[in-house]
Amino acid sequence: MEFPITRERLQNYRHTEYLRIESIQRLSRVLKKILADIEATIIQSNERQYIYRFTNEVIGGHGGENQSAKNIIDDLLASVKGMFPDSAVNMDPLKTYILINWS
Repeated sequence: MEFPITRERLQNYRHTEYLRIESIQRLSRVLKKILADIEATIIQSNERQYIYRFTNEVIGGHGGENQSAKNIIDDLLASVKGMFPDSAVNMDPLKTYILINWS
């Protein structure tokens, strides 16, 4: 919880603040996985690209556990582009994966 906090935010905490915080935490977990996978790709092969296929954690929840969970695809794409500023970072038109190409 971030302070100062208004009465309206407190009244709607479960619906807005909780989902916001939960999506930030999911984004952090996904970014850590992407970074670990890229590092493994660099160490174990000569590949110059990495494909991250979206999971339930990215598209909104864990298999029905939280149907109101926020989709974090746009936040993830922006974060990855910020982390790899001179690499090509693209998402497919169907929004199923992100391709990071550093060749």
